[in-house]
Amino acid sequence: MLTRISAKTRLVLAAFALPAAGMAVMAAPASAQSETMSAQQRAEALVTALNGSGGERSRYARDNFLSDGSYRMRVQQFNQLARRTGQLTLLNVAEADNGMVMQVRDEDGRTKAISVVMDTRRPDRILGIGMRGL
Repeated sequence: MLTRISAKTRLVLAAFALPAAGMAVMAAPASAQSETMSAQQRAEALVTALNGSGGERSRYARDNFLSDGSYRMRVQQFNQLARRTGQLTLLNVAEADNGMVMQVRDEDGRTKAISVVMDTRRPDRILGIGMRGL
């Protein structure tokens, strides 16, 4: 049955299922985090890019997003997310098996969860991002 679901649909489902799963997951110890960059560092870089200019977001996307056929769609989604949220402050980060869940506060004081799904074949590349209010 899952083989009939498109990759895009699986990505959307994963992006919205990750916050719920991430709420039960505590941050992983430093030894379990990526050797090159911790979840905290990844989250800080992502928030900095979201708070930055369009050029900074494009550079972040080029360096961190998986560059496949839907790359442009992900960059557009990333830019829309930045426009909708305004300035963000990182509150908390929790690692999950296939990514991380970040808790952020927007400039209006609302708390939101940003789910980041990483590519399993290239764990340094972002496969998708989703956001929801808490």
